[in-house]
Amino acid sequence: MFAMFSKLGKVISSAGSERFASDMHALLVESIPLAITRMTEWTLDEPAGEVVHVQSLGAFGAPGDDGRSSGPAAHGERQPAAHPLLNRIVAACDRQLIHINPLMRSGNGGEVAPSRGPEGGFQCHLVSSKANRRYVISLHRTVSHCDFSLQEMSFLKNFADTLLPLVEWHASTRRHGDLEGTTMPAVEALRQEFESRLARAAVVLSARESEVCLGL
Repeated sequence: MFAMFSKLGKVISSAGSERFASDMHALLVESIPLAITRMTEWTLDEPAGEVVHVQSLGAFGAPGDDGRSSGPAAHGERQPAAHPLLNRIVAACDRQLIHINPLMRSGNGGEVAPSRGPEGGFQCHLVSSKANRRYVISLHRTVSHCDFSLQEMSFLKNFADTLLPLVEWHASTRRHGDLEGTTMPAVEALRQEFESRLARAAVVLSARESEVCLGL
């Protein structure tokens, strides 16, 4: 548990930087095996019900057998019109988990593994909606793995309430530049109120513990 909170602190502190994707991947593989972790921001034309742009927010991993291989994954995104998540992304109105590429059944009732190749393997996508944007954490496993279990998907869905706001923050930071040296009244007000409550309760936290609490 301590290791997970330590890695969560690293994810929070790396928001807006190139390390964010690798730190997010390291946090997730602490609990479940993954090959690739990819994050994207989708911009919608809501009146038309169309996706106008898909922006990569970072990716990490490689299609290895243990889900813990290092190195950056490809950052290229397919055109929105060809993406298998298109309709569900457009319809998303809250945080949700989308599971695609489960085992398919053959004509005789037997199970057939998903195809090999760029779109092969098993996938879970965590999605959040904010104004005309959708934020997506895409988690990939190769065909050498088992599919995501119900227990793993329950864990991911619960964890999404922590992870997706961090992705939104990461995307906002990238859009508006480095947060250092800028004025953030809401964040500073939150920090001051948090420190005031700690002082009233006579609680002392380390810098890392405070960073994690503020991020959450």
